[in-house]
Amino acid sequence: MSLDTKQVEHVAQLARIELSSEEKQKFTKDLGEILDYFEKLKRLETTGIEATSQSIGLKNISRADEIAGCPEDVQKNILANAPDRSGRFIKVNKIL
Repeated sequence: MSLDTKQVEHVAQLARIELSSEEKQKFTKDLGEILDYFEKLKRLETTGIEATSQSIGLKNISRADEIAGCPEDVQKNILANAPDRSGRFIKVNKIL
């Protein structure tokens, strides 16, 4: 698939980036090659090949949470140094 400089300029404008004329030429060539590769992939015969979401067969490999005890004097020391707390819990700002 051929790509021209005008299309690269349009993409750069959408991305709000400025490109020099050398960069425009380079990206025209590079993006054209990438699009050509996708065209090859589109022509690839995949009939009879089952779709996969990942290729190495891993299952959920997360470990189970384990509750570990903490000596009461250490807990009190931690809570005493916490900037904000509620009972025996440390309050933190939301991150999500």
